Amino acid sequence: GEGPGQALGHEESVNVLALGISDDAVDAVTVVTFNPQAEIIAAVAVPADTGLGDAAGEPRLLRDVYAEEGLRAMVRAVEDILQVPIHHTVQVDFDGFVALVDLLDGVEVDVETEIVYRNGAGETVFQLEPGVHRLTGEEALLYLRYKGDHLEDESRRVQRQWRFLTAVAHHAREKLD
Repeated sequence: GEGPGQALGHEESVNVLALGISDDAVDAVTVVTFNPQAEIIAAVAVPADTGLGDAAGEPRLLRDVYAEEGLRAMVRAVEDILQVPIHHTVQVDFDGFVALVDLLDGVEVDVETEIVYRNGAGETVFQLEPGVHRLTGEEALLYLRYKGDHLEDESRRVQRQWRFLTAVAHHAREKLD
């Protein structure tokens, strides 16, 4: 089958770099590709703390590229990492995201596995059991930012984000009708 890198590099694909911004810093980096001919939509999360070398060989993180050099440099860095062109960018401010979800009176999600979000001290600050939940803006942000404890949880997080964004779009359309 066709892997995400192949789908992202397909000639007819349109690749969108989506950045989650918090306090003027990049917190989430995702590339979404749309290919209407092949009816493919794929998403690849690139951890913001991905290590990069610069021309002098000094280590730095992907998030530093955005902070120090801005959006254009961030696009070039992601293109280099994934070896695909970025056609468009979207920047989402987390405060605006929280306000949007609250404006919609929350968004309903089907939680597949338990989510336990802990702060730096290891204290539980947010927890969801499997099942259907209506999340407030703050809850939704924690739900989407949750990484889990295992390597495979990053792909689960991307799936959660995709399902949530689909739910937001559906809920917003219902509110407009």
